[in-house]
Amino acid sequence: MTVGGVAQAGTAHLPGFDNRRRTFIIASFFAVTTILAALGLFPWQPPVILLAWLGVILATGRLVERQTSVRSVLRVATAGFCADTAFISACAFFVGGALWITTAFYLFLIMVAASMLPLRQTLVVASCAVTAFTVLVFAEVTGAIERPPFFNLPEYVGNYQLGLTTVAVAAATFMLAVLVQQSLVGAIRRSEESHGLVLEAASEMIATLDEGGRVLRVNDSMLAHTGLSRDRLLGGNVADLMAPEFRPPFERQLQLVRLGSRVPVEGSFVHADGSERWLSGTVTPVPNRESSSRMLLVARDVTSEKIAAAERETLRNELAQALRMQALGRLISGVAHELGNPLTAILTTTDDMLDGSELTPDDGESLRMIRQQAHRARATVRDLVAFVKTGSERKRERILPSAALTETLAAMRTQVGVAGVTLQTSIAPNMEPIEVDRAGFDQVITNIVMNAAQAAGAGGIVAVQARVADGACEIVVEDNGAGIASEALDHIFEPFYTTKAVGKGAGLGLSLALGIIEYYGGTVAVRNRSFAEEGSSGARFTVRVPVAEVGDVKVAPVSAAARGHAVDGRSVHVPAEKQPRVVLVIDDEAPVRRALRRYLERFGWPVEELPSAVEALPVLLSPEAAERYAVIICDIKMPELSGIELCRRLKEHAPALLDRFVLTSGNVAQYADEIRDCSPRGTLAKPYDVAQLRALVDDIAAAPAHG
Repeated sequence: MTVGGVAQAGTAHLPGFDNRRRTFIIASFFAVTTILAALGLFPWQPPVILLAWLGVILATGRLVERQTSVRSVLRVATAGFCADTAFISACAFFVGGALWITTAFYLFLIMVAASMLPLRQTLVVASCAVTAFTVLVFAEVTGAIERPPFFNLPEYVGNYQLGLTTVAVAAATFMLAVLVQQSLVGAIRRSEESHGLVLEAASEMIATLDEGGRVLRVNDSMLAHTGLSRDRLLGGNVADLMAPEFRPPFERQLQLVRLGSRVPVEGSFVHADGSERWLSGTVTPVPNRESSSRMLLVARDVTSEKIAAAERETLRNELAQALRMQALGRLISGVAHELGNPLTAILTTTDDMLDGSELTPDDGESLRMIRQQAHRARATVRDLVAFVKTGSERKRERILPSAALTETLAAMRTQVGVAGVTLQTSIAPNMEPIEVDRAGFDQVITNIVMNAAQAAGAGGIVAVQARVADGACEIVVEDNGAGIASEALDHIFEPFYTTKAVGKGAGLGLSLALGIIEYYGGTVAVRNRSFAEEGSSGARFTVRVPVAEVGDVKVAPVSAAARGHAVDGRSVHVPAEKQPRVVLVIDDEAPVRRALRRYLERFGWPVEELPSAVEALPVLLSPEAAERYAVIICDIKMPELSGIELCRRLKEHAPALLDRFVLTSGNVAQYADEIRDCSPRGTLAKPYDVAQLRALVDDIAAAPAHG
């Protein structure tokens, strides 16, 4: 009797029966008897009975699959077996008894029932078989059945003693078959239970699946790792346990298993508590002689391994990024040094000429443009250094954003106009001050406005609006270009990401702008403008910088001096005639030395030059050095002997000179630890702010000398 679907209902102790094989057997009998009946060699009633039997088998199989409890499955299966005994008897009745052949069919039916049903239900089926066989025997004894002549068996008509004997022997045989089969099935089931205990004890998740992927049996480990009950798992499709993205590949793997392959499986699933877990294992085909092929899933929970692997990958990526940044830092440090020297010469010379020369208006404008562009280049170099050197500090000062924006945008108007772009500005007056590094702030505005101008193109418009809103200076830069591609929006602030043509940009401008503003505690946001809502396309950048808190102002010590203002009510400049000692410049770049000399001599300072630390060492260790040199300005990166090594030698042999020793470099932050160890008076980052340089020289010279 078919009990397909029993395991799905939670009755794993009832094996499935191959309904297709049984249907095939009855259908074969039906075909043979139909042919024989058509030839006149067989009565017509048996094919009709076999056809009805075939229909009952199919209907009963479907009915069993719909059951949801063990009791209902047993009830339907038992009824089906009892119906089988009636169909066997009906066929035997119309072929003239055939008692001994019929006995074999009954015996086979009872043994099948005993292998599938508990003893109680098996005895019911056996009782039905005995009853049907008894009716058949006494139908022959009474002459109700006409035996065909080709059955050469004992005569039963009127022989009640033979009939009773036949029934008794058959009943005894049936019951013996029940006991033997139940004993064999019991041994098999005990073996299966022992095997089941082994499966239950396994730490791996184990599940038996039917060919459709539905769960027939699971062990306790799978219940523990999924957090689901046995009733919840049994009958469900195992693919439904997987996370949605892993279901299609998991089902494709099951399809390969149906074709006979052993396949690996891996994926995530959601535990009953809502957490994500990972499993890894195999699915193996398990041929079943009684039914369609089954599959065995053996897997283990690899969540902790996945987490550890992800952490290792993160650390590996962070290490690789750190190594890349270290290499980039070395590169940028070299670039900063190489650019710092010519920029120092350019800035020092232009400032000197602007301060001390009588210039025509055109010459003055040209020099101011050179100085402005050199200042931008200097800010870019410093931002590159800051980009690769975490923790480098920007000197903040309180500025008025209205004035700073007006000045910066006015300087950019010509540059933007050359590209055929119209710059529109709306700057709210008297905005509250903000605390920023002015050069960095200018660079942010410059980078964003220039990006907008490039996006707008010739004939385009860039609009800049500024106001104070919600405790922050809010600067909005809009263009009427094509906007930013959706795939680029998520990457627009990444370092070295650019959508421009090769040679048109390094992809650092917006990344540096974001880093600078975030250092100030602000934000930079970007989105595309909606043509439907705003009547224009393009991009919108919104920069927000917190306004300065009252009484919490951080101003770089040299900022006032850098703008020619007084500090603490006194001028920081010390007249040269009161300090006749010399400024010594040690640098391997001749243009830098000449520019410094020109600038300082204009303020009355005698200047001496030396091209290397090797040449400077004996001069500074001489007895007259302490009296001769008021200030010593020394480059760090020089061949043979560095400025830091020279400082260490002086610390050991002439410590009095350290109070007037200044180290300079394009990347001072790179040498912070070494500089701290050798204890110079101060440091200057190339290219110099000449006002800062002058203030530092005057400050050192004004201090009393220590012999």
